[in-house]
This record gives sequence, C-alpha cells and structure tokens, in this order.
Amino acid sequence: MEVTKVLSFNQLCESGFPYRDYKWLDEAGHFVGIVEEKSWGRSQNLIVYCRLIENDDITRKICFSVYQQRDCYMGFKDVPKGAMLNLFFLKNSKNRGYLVRWNDAA
Repeated sequence: MEVTKVLSFNQLCESGFPYRDYKWLDEAGHFVGIVEEKSWGRSQNLIVYCRLIENDDITRKICFSVYQQRDCYMGFKDVPKGAMLNLFFLKNSKNRGYLVRWNDAA
C-alpha cells in the first residue's frame, strides 16, 4: 500500500489522476471499495476517490466527502491508497450518499 498523504486539489490535477471519472455516490447501502486517492475539498472536507467491488468485479468509480467535524475526517487522513474497506452510506436531504461508518475489509 502507498503513503497516506492527502493532496491539494492543485496537486490532484497536476498528478494526472482522472478525478472527473469518479461520480458522487447517490445511494444508500453497504459497499466494498478500494481507496484510489484523497484530496482536500473547499469546506474543511476530505474527498475520497474509490473503486467499488461488486460480485468480485471492480464496477464503479465513486467519490464522497468526509468532514472534519465527523471525528477528524473519520480517520480517512491515515487510510493508505490501496486499502480495501467496507463502506456504509445513508442518503441526505439532497439525495446524495454520505458515509456513516467504515472498517477494513481485508
């Protein structure tokens, strides 16, 4: 697994990471995902880019925000790229999925 550094948005763009290929999750449920990258957002949030694994296949590229007031980004600052995680989402009033908890899937 790689280092746990969180990139600024400029660093993310300069790195060539295809962040535009990742869509905001718009559903509730339990998912297994692999952390691909992390960047700082504009509102004291961390944006996590993941590939979801469904039926033993990597199926979708998603992103979601984790906010500072949620127990210091829910520990995502220290999650290394390549980590496989169980992710649990609910839906908010804007119909966007938001992370309520996570744990290691490995």
